[in-house]
Amino acid sequence: MKRNAAIPTPEREASHLHLASHGARSFSPSLSHKNVGDDDKYDFYLLVRNILLVTRGSTGANGGGLRRLTLASRVSVFVWDSLSGKQRQTCNARSGNAVLCCRLSPDASIVAGGLSNYSVQLWSVCTGSLLSVYKGHTGWVYSLDFSPDGNRLVSASDDETVMIWNASSDEESQSPSLKRDFGVHYSPTGTVTVAAPDSRNRLLVLCGNEGEVICQTEKEQSRIRSCAVSHDGSTVAYGCEDGTLKLLRLAGCAIVRTEELVGHTATVRCCVFSSDDDMLVTCAEDHTLRVWSLDKGSCVICEGHQDVVWRCRLFHENSRVLSCSHDGSIRVWDVATGREVLCCAAHTEWVLCCDLSPDEKTMVSASVDRSVKLWSATTGKLLRSFTGHSDCVRSCAFSPCGRYIASGDDQGFVFLWDIHTGLLNVLSRHNSWVTDVHLSPGGNVIVSASDSVKFWRKDGELLQTFHVRGSFVKYVAPSADFSKFVTVDSAGILYVLERI
Repeated sequence: MKRNAAIPTPEREASHLHLASHGARSFSPSLSHKNVGDDDKYDFYLLVRNILLVTRGSTGANGGGLRRLTLASRVSVFVWDSLSGKQRQTCNARSGNAVLCCRLSPDASIVAGGLSNYSVQLWSVCTGSLLSVYKGHTGWVYSLDFSPDGNRLVSASDDETVMIWNASSDEESQSPSLKRDFGVHYSPTGTVTVAAPDSRNRLLVLCGNEGEVICQTEKEQSRIRSCAVSHDGSTVAYGCEDGTLKLLRLAGCAIVRTEELVGHTATVRCCVFSSDDDMLVTCAEDHTLRVWSLDKGSCVICEGHQDVVWRCRLFHENSRVLSCSHDGSIRVWDVATGREVLCCAAHTEWVLCCDLSPDEKTMVSASVDRSVKLWSATTGKLLRSFTGHSDCVRSCAFSPCGRYIASGDDQGFVFLWDIHTGLLNVLSRHNSWVTDVHLSPGGNVIVSASDSVKFWRKDGELLQTFHVRGSFVKYVAPSADFSKFVTVDSAGILYVLERI
């Protein structure tokens, strides 16, 4: 529960609820389905909320109409006949979540409830059975209302959103929201193209600062876990949990062709296009990397890792690729043959991130073992070990000038390192894991992703905190000149930020 309510004393609790209509009547819910002790009785009445009287229809000569009273309390919604005081139905929330509000449909056949698990549930007034579950909000649902014809239901939540649902649906439905594994393309004119999966396992391509959806795929059988946009913006690659890997060929606002690349047998964790867009490199939980020649249709397999391959980075000349794995190593591969060129037994725990210096002479790795290490990309020799993090290091990146490295840990700290002298500064701090970091072209500004997006000076000064609506973000993608930034939060909201 997010909020605490003042608890009244038992002496001030009412034993019944009273309605002054056609004479005073007493409505007391039946709790025969559960043994309730004295403490629970007080708790029950304390949590009574959202009492609603609905008058609909005609019952004959007296014209009294059909009257129903609904009451949301704790984990149930109770429905009474307001004239007789007889309880007509008890509707219980799924999984025992608190019902925060309720609303009857215009014909009094359906009762809707807003729940503490952020869902909206619909029950039959006649049978009390659950009809539908609507998911999409990321906060408590506090208000509901039906359209006059009963075909639409509107819900409002403390996530600051209002959603409209098809109330005639008799199945579980979910408002589509974006997932955090996205890819971005910045055009030379500044136009932003984002490829991101949604909660229905479709890939959406969105364009412009408003995030307009220009096209989308059909639903995949498993969740999409990685995607990338080619450098010319004409192709999108995405990989799924079941090993499915597909290419979308785009023309304007349409998908003109879809191609499936068959080979991976487990979750595809990363997709990277070569600088000329002729090649795609992917890595997966099947312990392999695959190099796909997009013009020839051939595939080279890089085998040698003993565990999940988490990330990969192509060298600029497109002849080698760097990878990091849960087996504790980073490796360099020849993309033409799949041969292992270098193997650095880098860490004692999973390696979660790696990066290449701009001159491609050095490599950096970050690990669960709380260390950051600098390696020669020519010999594989360990050049320097950076220590100081007190928790798992989840992100690392070189500055475009090559002199600095930023790394983020699970305590919320960002460390800035000089590759020659060691620790330069500690940037404090986020309230959760730092999942991504980037440095500006001159290395003077750092952006970090966590429970918020923060911008820092190299000297440790916090320049700005951008608070997202969700609880955290996974990645932030800056443009090359650090003028625009794209991210998707845990609430499924896309943000395009512009530096002013």
